[in-house]
Amino acid sequence: MDWKATARRQKLISREYQLESNQSVMFMLDAGRLMTAETAGLSVFDQALNAALMLAHVAARGGDQVGLLAFADAVRTFLPPTGGPRAARRVVQAAYDLAPELVETSYDVAFRALSARVRKRTLVVLFTQVVDEVSA
Repeated sequence: MDWKATARRQKLISREYQLESNQSVMFMLDAGRLMTAETAGLSVFDQALNAALMLAHVAARGGDQVGLLAFADAVRTFLPPTGGPRAARRVVQAAYDLAPELVETSYDVAFRALSARVRKRTLVVLFTQVVDEVSA
Protein backbone atom coordinates (compact mmCIF):
# COMPACT_ATOMS: atom_id res chain seq x y z
CA MET A 1 0.00 0.00 0.00
CA ASP A 2 1.20 3.47 -0.86
CA TRP A 3 -0.19 5.42 2.07
CA LYS A 4 0.95 8.84 0.85
CA ALA A 5 -0.72 8.39 -2.55
CA THR A 6 -3.83 6.99 -0.83
CA ALA A 7 -4.04 10.10 1.35
CA ARG A 8 -3.70 12.42 -1.67
CA ARG A 9 -6.29 10.65 -3.85
CA GLN A 10 -8.67 9.58 -1.09
CA LYS A 11 -8.80 6.00 -2.44
CA LEU A 12 -6.58 2.96 -1.89
CA ILE A 13 -3.45 2.94 -4.05
CA SER A 14 -1.09 0.00 -4.16
CA ARG A 15 2.23 -0.33 -5.95
CA GLU A 16 3.55 -3.48 -7.52
CA TYR A 17 7.31 -3.90 -7.79
CA GLN A 18 9.23 -6.40 -9.86
CA LEU A 19 12.77 -7.65 -9.46
CA GLU A 20 15.37 -6.18 -11.75
CA SER A 21 17.15 -8.69 -13.93
CA ASN A 22 19.71 -8.55 -16.70
CA GLN A 23 22.12 -6.61 -14.47
CA SER A 24 25.90 -7.08 -14.52
CA VAL A 25 27.77 -8.47 -11.52
CA MET A 26 31.56 -8.67 -11.50
CA PHE A 27 33.36 -10.74 -8.87
CA MET A 28 36.91 -9.61 -8.05
CA LEU A 29 38.95 -12.28 -6.30
CA ASP A 30 42.20 -11.45 -4.52
CA ALA A 31 44.79 -14.21 -5.05
CA GLY A 32 47.62 -12.56 -3.13
CA ARG A 33 49.68 -13.42 -0.07
CA LEU A 34 47.06 -12.65 2.58
CA MET A 35 44.59 -15.08 0.99
CA THR A 36 46.89 -18.06 1.75
CA ALA A 37 46.01 -18.02 5.48
CA GLU A 38 43.93 -20.96 6.67
CA THR A 39 40.81 -20.94 8.81
CA ALA A 40 38.58 -23.92 9.53
CA GLY A 41 40.69 -26.21 7.35
CA LEU A 42 40.37 -24.11 4.19
CA SER A 43 42.42 -21.22 2.93
CA VAL A 44 40.78 -17.81 2.92
CA PHE A 45 41.12 -17.92 -0.87
CA ASP A 46 39.13 -21.18 -1.08
CA GLN A 47 36.39 -19.75 1.11
CA ALA A 48 36.21 -16.60 -1.02
CA LEU A 49 36.17 -18.68 -4.20
CA ASN A 50 33.32 -20.82 -2.85
CA ALA A 51 31.34 -17.69 -1.96
CA ALA A 52 31.97 -16.14 -5.39
CA LEU A 53 30.87 -19.30 -7.19
CA MET A 54 27.68 -19.58 -5.13
CA LEU A 55 26.83 -15.92 -5.71
CA ALA A 56 27.54 -16.32 -9.43
CA HIS A 57 25.17 -19.28 -9.55
CA VAL A 58 22.40 -17.37 -7.76
CA ALA A 59 22.87 -14.25 -9.91
CA ALA A 60 22.91 -16.25 -13.15
CA ARG A 61 19.72 -18.09 -12.16
CA GLY A 62 18.13 -14.70 -11.50
CA GLY A 63 18.87 -13.60 -15.06
CA ASP A 64 21.91 -11.45 -14.35
CA GLN A 65 25.22 -11.36 -16.19
CA VAL A 66 28.21 -12.57 -14.15
CA GLY A 67 31.95 -12.13 -14.65
CA LEU A 68 35.20 -12.78 -12.79
CA LEU A 69 38.49 -10.96 -12.36
CA ALA A 70 41.15 -12.74 -10.28
CA PHE A 71 44.28 -10.81 -9.40
CA ALA A 72 47.38 -10.68 -7.25
CA ASP A 73 50.29 -8.52 -8.42
CA ALA A 74 48.77 -8.70 -11.92
CA VAL A 75 45.49 -9.84 -13.42
CA ARG A 76 45.40 -13.66 -13.40
CA THR A 77 41.99 -14.31 -14.97
CA PHE A 78 39.40 -12.11 -16.60
CA LEU A 79 35.95 -13.25 -17.70
CA PRO A 80 33.67 -10.45 -18.92
CA PRO A 81 30.11 -10.43 -17.59
CA THR A 82 27.99 -12.84 -19.61
CA GLY A 83 24.47 -14.09 -19.16
CA GLY A 84 22.52 -17.12 -20.16
CA PRO A 85 22.06 -20.60 -18.80
CA ARG A 86 25.81 -21.40 -18.87
CA ALA A 87 27.07 -18.18 -17.26
CA ALA A 88 27.83 -19.73 -13.86
CA ARG A 89 29.58 -22.65 -15.55
CA ARG A 90 31.86 -20.21 -17.37
CA VAL A 91 32.83 -18.64 -14.04
CA VAL A 92 33.66 -22.10 -12.65
CA GLN A 93 35.80 -22.88 -15.71
CA ALA A 94 37.61 -19.52 -15.47
CA ALA A 95 38.39 -20.16 -11.78
CA TYR A 96 39.35 -23.82 -12.18
CA ASP A 97 43.14 -23.47 -11.95
CA LEU A 98 43.36 -20.42 -9.69
CA ALA A 99 45.48 -20.55 -6.53
CA PRO A 100 46.79 -17.85 -4.21
CA GLU A 101 50.41 -16.76 -4.65
CA LEU A 102 52.94 -15.39 -2.19
CA VAL A 103 53.07 -11.90 -3.72
CA GLU A 104 51.70 -8.57 -2.57
CA THR A 105 48.28 -7.72 -3.95
CA SER A 106 48.03 -4.74 -6.29
CA TYR A 107 44.52 -3.33 -6.06
CA ASP A 108 45.50 -0.46 -8.33
CA VAL A 109 46.36 -2.83 -11.19
CA ALA A 110 43.13 -4.78 -10.67
CA PHE A 111 40.82 -1.76 -10.63
CA ARG A 112 42.55 -0.19 -13.63
CA ALA A 113 42.10 -3.42 -15.58
CA LEU A 114 38.47 -3.60 -14.53
CA SER A 115 37.71 -0.01 -15.54
CA ALA A 116 39.44 -0.51 -18.90
CA ARG A 117 37.58 -3.74 -19.73
CA VAL A 118 34.12 -3.20 -18.24
CA ARG A 119 32.37 -0.02 -19.40
CA LYS A 120 28.79 -0.84 -18.45
CA ARG A 121 27.29 -0.08 -15.03
CA THR A 122 28.24 -3.11 -12.94
CA LEU A 123 27.97 -4.25 -9.35
CA VAL A 124 31.50 -5.12 -8.21
CA VAL A 125 31.92 -7.63 -5.38
CA LEU A 126 35.47 -7.73 -3.99
CA PHE A 127 36.71 -10.77 -2.06
CA THR A 128 39.88 -10.02 -0.11
CA GLN A 129 41.50 -10.34 3.32
CA VAL A 130 42.00 -7.19 5.38
CA VAL A 131 44.33 -7.59 8.35
CA ASP A 132 44.63 -4.09 9.78
CA GLU A 133 43.30 -0.54 9.40
CA VAL A 134 46.20 0.52 7.17
CA SER A 135 45.38 -2.21 4.64
CA ALA A 136 41.68 -1.35 4.78
